[in-house]
Amino acid sequence: MTWLGATDFLAGVNAHLSRHRFANATLEDLLSALDAASPRDVRGWAQVWLRQSGHDTIRVSRVGDVPVLTRDGVRPHRFTVTAYSTSLEPVGSRLVDLADEPLQLPEWAGLVVVPNSGGETFARIELDALSYNSITHALTALPDPLTRAVLWATALDRVPPAAHLELLTRQLPLESSPTLVTAALDRTRNDLVRRVLPPSQVAAALETVAAACTLPSDTDEQRAVALARGLAWATSDATLLRRWLDADATDRGLALDPQLRWAVVHRLAELGGLEAPEIETERLRDGTAEGDLGAVTALAARPTAEAKSAAWAAMTEDPNVSVHRFRALAAGLWSLSQRELVAPYIAAYVAVAPTLARRGSAFAAAVGRAFPAFPLTVEELELVSEALRADLPAVLRRHWEDELDDRGHPPR
Repeated sequence: MTWLGATDFLAGVNAHLSRHRFANATLEDLLSALDAASPRDVRGWAQVWLRQSGHDTIRVSRVGDVPVLTRDGVRPHRFTVTAYSTSLEPVGSRLVDLADEPLQLPEWAGLVVVPNSGGETFARIELDALSYNSITHALTALPDPLTRAVLWATALDRVPPAAHLELLTRQLPLESSPTLVTAALDRTRNDLVRRVLPPSQVAAALETVAAACTLPSDTDEQRAVALARGLAWATSDATLLRRWLDADATDRGLALDPQLRWAVVHRLAELGGLEAPEIETERLRDGTAEGDLGAVTALAARPTAEAKSAAWAAMTEDPNVSVHRFRALAAGLWSLSQRELVAPYIAAYVAVAPTLARRGSAFAAAVGRAFPAFPLTVEELELVSEALRADLPAVLRRHWEDELDDRGHPPR
């Protein structure tokens, strides 16, 4: 809608709905209506945005002090650019179009510049050094949560692990939005810890995350829950987790909702602090289908060869295992802090996954998402690359190719 403008977009949509009232319509019908309502090249836009793969990058560079926006890619973009002082006081905003030609912003020389500050387009953002350094030191001071969401994603994208963790340490305790706290922690877990860090650095990184999630006394409940979930996932303090579990509350008095309680149970089991009878007690206490799956994950997460063997057998030898149960087993099997224990199952997973994935597309997706949840060695990544040369179910192939690409080891 931003690219067309609200007036033309709504005129085209209304014409489309009126023309096809009580009838079926195609994408071509919608494009025709939008094209008639706008002087812009709607079909050209659809070709590069809807029918062409890949992603674009919007970069900020400088000619002297003057910010310059450039685009790597093929898509036309329209978005808001906002300028700030180096202390992140807003100076001004404007809507711009960016395509093949660089766009200079001389009126904002020497200022911090944030492209796509309103989140109107889809592209990776790369800031210049002045802008990046300013926002990483005071990101949470910005009042607009949408702009902060764009900048959290930008700041955590493709930065060295040390810079990622430093930003989290400095800014996460100050982030007021529970949604953005959760998003930053999810990105740390799924991108940095799962795919980037060498195994020798995982334990220290988890401790850094846990420290960043320390619960302040003056936080609101939703933010406290988001931080508590991050702490439960990352901490190695079994005594703390046991205390929370016994009290059914955090040390600050935040009651454990079912999701948070199972996160505590999972991590405590992973650390060797819970055995099967206590996990069964938790399952009965919960009494729901989600509780059953939580218990499956906790049992699989225990740091013993027997627990891993049982989880693997349940995943691969039971022809009737459900998608939900399979995913719960995998979540417990691949523990970030148990890499050496589960290392033998990496090659086994690569070998058996194609057969399992032939049970249907939903199961194939679950098998693909069950990819080992920690960084792999070059040799282990090559096992996956080799497997991709065979005839694989399409859903599994897509998941594996994405995993290799995300880990900087694209399939050849």
